[in-house]
Amino acid sequence: MHVGTLLVAIVALALTALGPVLPAAAQSDKLSLQVAGAWPEGDYLSEAVRFWQGKVTEGTKGRIAFRNQYAGALLPGPRMLEGIRDGLADVSAHVVTSYFSGTVSDFIPFEVPFAFPMDREN
Repeated sequence: MHVGTLLVAIVALALTALGPVLPAAAQSDKLSLQVAGAWPEGDYLSEAVRFWQGKVTEGTKGRIAFRNQYAGALLPGPRMLEGIRDGLADVSAHVVTSYFSGTVSDFIPFEVPFAFPMDREN
């Protein structure tokens, strides 16, 4: 599996998991989500996130849009979870499970080295 594809899948999963805690604006016709990213704007991971965001915006006919903050400008990587909890951002585009596994035990399996195959067949 390509790293960019994996990232898009993880971000999609994270956004889906955040559904119950999205701001009240989610109940209106349009929703603009503040995205905290840890990578620079030109980084390939930021490009993958923007690609996914474009698909979401297109698929919702513009009902969901994103406001990106890059390179830790809004929240540094280790503070993403707390920042979302405290309402500083709606979504984190920074997925490093080691930052969250101590708080969200569901992330612990992702900390096991080589637990998931990363070759083209899987």
